[in-house]
Amino acid sequence: MLIVLLALLTLAPLLGGPDGAVPMPAAYAADTTQQVGLTFTELSPALPGPDGTLTLRGTATNNTDQPVTDLQVLFWRDRTPLNTRADLASALASDAGTPLGRRMTSDGAFQTLTNEQHPELAPGESLPFEVRVKVADLGLGVGNYLIGAHALGQVGRGGNQTLGRGRTLVTVPARTVTPATVTAPTIAILSSPPSMIREGVFSDDHLSDDLSEGNRLHQLIRIAQRSDVSWAIDPNLIRELTIMSDGYQVQTPDGLQEGAGADQARAYLTQLANLPKDRGYRLLAAVPDLNTLADQPDQSLLTQSLAATSEFTEYNGLPLLAYQPGGALSNDTIPLLERIRPAAILASTTVGDQSVIGSLAGAPVIGYDADLLSGGPGPQPAGTVVQRTQRLLAEGYLTATLDPKPTQVRVLTSAEDARAEVAAQAPWTRSQPLQTLVRERPPSGGTTQFEYTAADAAAQLNPIQLGRISTLNEQYAAYLQVMVDPSELQSVVARSLLRAHSAWWRGNPTGFAGYLDPQTEFLDGLIRGSEVSVSSQPSVIMSGQTGSFPVTVTNRLDRDVQVSLVFDSDAPQRLRIDTVTDVIVPSGQSVTVPIQPRASVNGPVQVTAQVSTPGGIRLGHPIRLTVEATNFGQIGWIIVIASGLVLLAATALRIRQVTRERLAGAQPNDQPGGGNRE
Repeated sequence: MLIVLLALLTLAPLLGGPDGAVPMPAAYAADTTQQVGLTFTELSPALPGPDGTLTLRGTATNNTDQPVTDLQVLFWRDRTPLNTRADLASALASDAGTPLGRRMTSDGAFQTLTNEQHPELAPGESLPFEVRVKVADLGLGVGNYLIGAHALGQVGRGGNQTLGRGRTLVTVPARTVTPATVTAPTIAILSSPPSMIREGVFSDDHLSDDLSEGNRLHQLIRIAQRSDVSWAIDPNLIRELTIMSDGYQVQTPDGLQEGAGADQARAYLTQLANLPKDRGYRLLAAVPDLNTLADQPDQSLLTQSLAATSEFTEYNGLPLLAYQPGGALSNDTIPLLERIRPAAILASTTVGDQSVIGSLAGAPVIGYDADLLSGGPGPQPAGTVVQRTQRLLAEGYLTATLDPKPTQVRVLTSAEDARAEVAAQAPWTRSQPLQTLVRERPPSGGTTQFEYTAADAAAQLNPIQLGRISTLNEQYAAYLQVMVDPSELQSVVARSLLRAHSAWWRGNPTGFAGYLDPQTEFLDGLIRGSEVSVSSQPSVIMSGQTGSFPVTVTNRLDRDVQVSLVFDSDAPQRLRIDTVTDVIVPSGQSVTVPIQPRASVNGPVQVTAQVSTPGGIRLGHPIRLTVEATNFGQIGWIIVIASGLVLLAATALRIRQVTRERLAGAQPNDQPGGGNRE
């Protein structure tokens, strides 16, 4: 009996049976650790017919530090329909091991990956897999369902077990009933996390990667060329591409290196110029996080963003679109939205189920689901093109069958989004530019409100990050003060601070640090003194009360600077040195300045010398030197002569005094010819 029971427990994971008919071990549902990760690369067809075959392809990766043997991948499905939004939401949020579903063991539904030629999957190694089933064998009705794959095998010397799971969605449409047509207003967002830290210097070369064939910006502009898709351009991206096209440098741990994307930037600017303007929008430059700006008393950054947004006149005719990555807007942003007066507002935190919720400052507020193209369900990786495509189809099917006026706004921000949009074409879906929605549905009345959650607020720049921006601002203030001509740099600094407030940094502390760190390090070089420094002999001797000695100021920056030299004396009552102002040092050169101390007594005095901005911000490390006043100049000789005269006069007076004392002490018998008489 024990042998039979052990045999059943061993075979149960493989045999399955009707959904839920064969109990699985308790660890099956609770085990979410993916020792073997399953990544889906293709589900064909994305929208299966009832009589076809469904093929799932992907890779299996050993995520452990031990070899995996006896590895098999099996097709899996659950027969529970997901035909309400609550059902779909529950499935997307469910644990990787639930629902139990069933593994398929029909011909082609499983594949053994390890064999005599390849007996094990080494740590970190991946192998491709392909499993397929007939749609009729799945036993699914009409609607949305969970399907996927399971990986079985042994890790090290462990027993055979479930090592990994992967899930996605599949939509099985009705054969005869056609759902209502879903209008899908679609827009491609042509923006990127800021990377230019100063003119011609970038914090990284991610733009070059994004512009490459098949990558994010390349895919997005390709889909923006479709007649049924709108596009929105970030003016900051235009500026960075324009700088890149003339050659640029990238800051690396080893110093500045030449960037690799100049040719790609030129080609992209040409493609951008050829996009039809009637389907285009402008974004606020650098896409600032309006929620963060709304919390700050100083609204000058918004003014700077508006100015930068109008910088490229060839795009000034495009309507302004209020949008930021993720689409999370709070009620606090309403005054800012009213100030910028956009042509339309895209938001994922609108209250209500309508696509056009209401209006602000005469602009329609368009609500959309920021998670629509995020893929799922888990476990990770859950954002593959396959999972995004299947999620988009499933959501579209629900919209078509449940909504009285079915509309599905699609905001494309990644290469995966663009590919999913292409793959998720369904008979009941009709893509159209975003402008069509705005024209067809004028803004409704009432007050627009936003539901801004605690998680949304947590994604904003936190006090520590805002403190870093404040420090950066102070550093830039010092930088501008030392420039002989700061006017041309003021706009550069303003743009840098604007990029630091970009909504691209929401929930992205690594990206934020990657942008700020090179700037603070560069400016720290100025503040610490490695860029503008002072030097002098460690000891100087004055031959008089007002002698002089040389001090050298060196400028390693690529611009002319104007600085002051500040001196601190340890004994100012004995020796002091006035501040020397208006010291102009050309780029890459040194200037020697004569310093004139004023001493009141002899002896050495310790003095500190330091460079400062004209406004008094001290730069670099001070240097220590000893200034010694010998005091043997003209005044010294006057003092010596005067002392000699005093000495001579005192001597003469003393001689005269002694003579008088002797004369006053003489007796009468002492006179000549005299004597004593009795």
